[in-house]
This record gives sequence, C-alpha cells and structure tokens, in this order.
Amino acid sequence: MCRSEELRAQVGELLEATHTVQSKLCREISLIYGYKVAQSELSQALSGKLTTPKAHRILVDGLSILTAKRQRENILMLESRNARNGS
Repeated sequence: MCRSEELRAQVGELLEATHTVQSKLCREISLIYGYKVAQSELSQALSGKLTTPKAHRILVDGLSILTAKRQRENILMLESRNARNGS
C-alpha cells in the first residue's frame, strides 16, 4: 500500500472509530488550521479521486485531529476504568 493509500485508510478508520462525521471534521479543520474544506473535498480525498496538494493537506490535518481525539477518548476511558476500580 502506498503512503497516500495508507493515509486515506487511517483517516477513514479513525472517522469510524471516533464516530466523527465528515462534515464535523471539515469544520474542525477550518477552526484549527484556518482554511475552508468542503465536505465533497474531504470525501473525494478519502476516495482517492482528489489527489491535489490541498487534498493531501486535508488528510494530514484530518489525521492529526482524529488521532488527538482518539487519544483523548482513550485517556478518558482509562480514567473511568481506574475510578471504578478504586485505583
């Protein structure tokens, strides 16, 4: 699998794992990174139909956001588990 395919796969997996819809990720990219992303751009970047430098940036920035979200979820889950176990 080439690097761009891996990137698309990672973003797709994290979208599902974090229960994040594409439109929310587009808004978060706009808020955090300061550039507009249409949902169609994200969708086409994920499918491999859009392969421009902006598409790559969308995927990289989206991966960053989703990875951070996943890490926060994991920390909260561990803290909750520890609280239940009295640790």
